[in-house]
Amino acid sequence: MAMNKIEGLRFGSDGNNFFWITDKHPRMIVHPHNKELIGTDLSDYKDAKGKRIFKDFVSVINKQGAGWVDYHWRRKNDPNKIVPKISYVMEFKPWGWIIGTGIYYEDVTNEMWNLTRDLIISVLGVLFIISGLTSYIIWRGVRSENQRGQAERALTKSEDKFSKAFRTNPVWMAISTMKDGRYLDVNDAFSRVTGFSRREALGLTSKELGLWHDFSRRNEVMSKLEDQGNLHDEEVVFRSKDGRMIDAIWSAELIEMGGEKCVVSAVRDITAQKHIEKELMESEERYRSLFECSKDAIVTTDARGNILMANQASKMLFGLTDAEMLSKNFGEFYVDSAMGRKFLADVNKKGFIRDFGVQLYKSDGLIMDCLMTVSSKYSPDGTITGYEGIIRDVTPFKELEEELRRLATTDSLTGLNTRRNFMELTKNEIRRSWRYKAPLSMIMLDIDHFKNINDTYGHSAGDLVLRELAVRCMEQLRSTDIMGRLGGEEFAVTLVESDSEVAAFVAERIRKAIAEEIFSLVNEEVWITISIGVATRYGTNDDIEKLLERADKALYLAKANGRNRVEVSDIKVATVQ
Repeated sequence: MAMNKIEGLRFGSDGNNFFWITDKHPRMIVHPHNKELIGTDLSDYKDAKGKRIFKDFVSVINKQGAGWVDYHWRRKNDPNKIVPKISYVMEFKPWGWIIGTGIYYEDVTNEMWNLTRDLIISVLGVLFIISGLTSYIIWRGVRSENQRGQAERALTKSEDKFSKAFRTNPVWMAISTMKDGRYLDVNDAFSRVTGFSRREALGLTSKELGLWHDFSRRNEVMSKLEDQGNLHDEEVVFRSKDGRMIDAIWSAELIEMGGEKCVVSAVRDITAQKHIEKELMESEERYRSLFECSKDAIVTTDARGNILMANQASKMLFGLTDAEMLSKNFGEFYVDSAMGRKFLADVNKKGFIRDFGVQLYKSDGLIMDCLMTVSSKYSPDGTITGYEGIIRDVTPFKELEEELRRLATTDSLTGLNTRRNFMELTKNEIRRSWRYKAPLSMIMLDIDHFKNINDTYGHSAGDLVLRELAVRCMEQLRSTDIMGRLGGEEFAVTLVESDSEVAAFVAERIRKAIAEEIFSLVNEEVWITISIGVATRYGTNDDIEKLLERADKALYLAKANGRNRVEVSDIKVATVQ
């Protein structure tokens, strides 16, 4: 009930000010406008200057139970205008609540000016009426001493009210003559901002004090004031006692005091605000410089993906002109649109994703492998307003990676699997064989008298024989079989889903194909033979090392029995002559 009641409370002249509630984590409990923040951890929630305001609220509560916190926030009527703001928070200990509300300094200053102006006019009116009544009383001489005393007390009370409002006003206020600008009175804020004490200022003109940075500007605004009777929010520049420039908003009312035209002025110091605006402008210029000079493509879109900004690198990356880029929706670049939608959903959920791998189209239809880093952009109420992404083309690196992978897994001479890759692939097939209880066999083969070939015809001829042997063997195998070069002239073949009988048959077919092949070496026809050993997996403990060992023993048995033959581990197969 308390939450519902507080959520509906409003105050202020426009009825738009409200209250919010967090706990001391801090985590949002009640917020009338930003419902999506309810339940959210606000530990890292920052204002426009990076200040963690909700952590500051908790710090104030922990130290003193209640208090004020200053920060900067976007002006509600102008989201691009950053202005100072202040919030008051207090703790409700029984429930561990922090209840707070905030207001812009500008609103406070404007309200104080309006109140002060009305009070001055009212006091002057009262003074005029009391003066007239006093004259009337004296002229008629019919009022009693008691009535005269009451009038005097009322006058003193009004003067006291005006004096207090004038002195304590946080806005710089002054009363001066219209003719020469001589100061008749100034408040404490005047002294605090300008550095001139009340005693130093009274009786001197603004020109003598050197207050106006450009005195011609003073003449200009005074001329307008005389024509209109009042002025509001004129932007001017003053100079303090120590020479510091003061950016200010000047408002004034023309009144008459003692038969002389006087000026009641209120000055709001906006130096800090101007400094912030300058920093924002410089920050935007630095961002623009980095944006355009970046070697990486940078693209900004709205919430629907329509491109709003694109730097030079992005136009070069996609091969588009500036006008063509700005006419695109970024979704058009995705090769896999479903992946693009999933990626966007992840960004919406997390707010930021770094180095996401994706394929994108260039304008000519070529496909690029890219890494994208994307962050969401939010409005003050937490709604996603767009996205900003950095895109890097990693296609050359992908190609290099693929080439390195090929070099690591492929024998450079024969094009077969390297020993390491052959072992890895065979281990996978052995595990699959165990799982599905399927047969698996291995063939090991060796070229007979290969050293004689190298010694007689040279190593280049030996390399030719190895390449041709690989080709002839692969012609006798299925696409699912695995062949690798183990080293030198030694090769191995893994026959998936093949028992010893099938393996012996395939081995014999390979042996015969090589024996019948004529190799042309240095303009000479040469016949080559190979010896083959075959082994078949038996039990679950029959791993690749044991299988290779048995196939190797069968191979040496084939060599011992005269070469150019096939030997099966534990089973002998007659060579077909």
